[in-house]
Amino acid sequence: MKSKQIKWIAAVLIFLATTAWAWWQLKPKNKEIPQQEINIKQAEIPQAETVTYEDWSGFKFDYPDILTIKEVELDNPEVYSSLEISGTDGKRLMIRVSDTQMTDLVEWQKSFNRQNSVRKIDQTTLADLPGLKLQYGAPEMMLTVVIDSGVIYEIKNQADTGFWDRTHNDLVAGWQFTASAATNTAGGAGTNEAVTLVEETVE
Repeated sequence: MKSKQIKWIAAVLIFLATTAWAWWQLKPKNKEIPQQEINIKQAEIPQAETVTYEDWSGFKFDYPDILTIKEVELDNPEVYSSLEISGTDGKRLMIRVSDTQMTDLVEWQKSFNRQNSVRKIDQTTLADLPGLKLQYGAPEMMLTVVIDSGVIYEIKNQADTGFWDRTHNDLVAGWQFTASAATNTAGGAGTNEAVTLVEETVE
């Protein structure tokens, strides 16, 4: 009789142990899912003091003092000024002032559109002269262009929606013609003609 009780108790214990083990295996596990840290950061735009650059050909502008201006020597009598503004990130902004055979921006834009894939065109001004601001090409470039009395002013950089675009826009907004502009270039500031945008469908 005692032997039967022991067997019965042992069977109950085995049953309970098996049940407990099965329950433990089937129990939903609370897995800790590591939280991913998403760090969304705006492109850093460095703050800097501005300094003024005055060009012998008759214009001046302010630019961040963390940038370097280099005069590019070109063996071309039609170019009055060619500047390269560069930063430590390897990017740069170019300025060129030269003679042009184009009579106005409408003629210039038609020629430019034939040679480039233009994504966006806006009207702008450069020291009260009407001009165009274009985004074109791949990689995308930003170009501000003005034609005045046979002289073309071009300001260009690779578009980046950050520091360099802001520098471009600030430079254009603060551009000034100096007293020497009329004598050092073929025309200088003075004409204030309306600008007509030429519509183009880019396929």
